[in-house]
Amino acid sequence: MNPEFAEIGQQFVAAYYKGFDDKNSRATLQPLYHSTALLTFEGCQFQGPQAIVEKLMSVPSDNIQRAITCADYQPTIDGGVQVCIIGQLKTDSEHDKPMPFTHVFLLKRENANYFINNEIFRLALHNF
Repeated sequence: MNPEFAEIGQQFVAAYYKGFDDKNSRATLQPLYHSTALLTFEGCQFQGPQAIVEKLMSVPSDNIQRAITCADYQPTIDGGVQVCIIGQLKTDSEHDKPMPFTHVFLLKRENANYFINNEIFRLALHNF
């Protein structure tokens, strides 16, 4: 297990959201995905870096404001890092309220690099 898992996770989260939150930068995330990567986005699955980035590019907001409430990191047995983010995001519209979300990543270590192998994103919206 990698003793630097928290630092790796923190650096990854900062880089990922910097690229994602500006729609013009989302394509730069493609090299972060492993060739076998799987994204589950609001219950729909996308396999492979190209399909995943196409999905990310289709998210309608140009700029997203994000507040991370907590970030948890765990080392995996194969030297990877599991990342769990809970927070709120707000889209471009001034009328939209902040929405809670959960975002989970499994970072795979390959040689000296880390790639996203698995990713799950879900807005935490409830209808009472």
